Amino acid sequence: MRGKRGQAAAERKVPGTILREIMKVTPPPELIEALAQPHRARAAFWRLLELGPAVSGLVRAGLRHPHPGVRAHCCQYFDHFLTPEAYPDLVVCLDDPDPDVRRQARHALECDRCKAGDWPPPADALAGARTAEGR
Repeated sequence: MRGKRGQAAAERKVPGTILREIMKVTPPPELIEALAQPHRARAAFWRLLELGPAVSGLVRAGLRHPHPGVRAHCCQYFDHFLTPEAYPDLVVCLDDPDPDVRRQARHALECDRCKAGDWPPPADALAGARTAEGR
């Protein structure tokens, strides 16, 4: 049996749990902006994944965001929900000045294991991704 202190600690929510709850009521455009803030980025990213393909247009626009953290997370989103519409933008991200964005774009184009959808990227995407890998 737990004492009063143990019970109170067990009922208390940890900060990450609270942040995830906040993200559940955050509008999707604000989730994209939250990707630029290190303390909110992870919870915002997971919320975008929960929303799935419904927010792919918004996430696609995030591939052109001025902040590299937003672009990298948006590439990572498309690793799970790759669409034909996002493909050209991901190819552009292979030449991004930020190495993390390039790495995430390459992974989104190459990795089959993470994909939830049925659309595989064209074979030339993989060739472009491998060429960009030499940076």
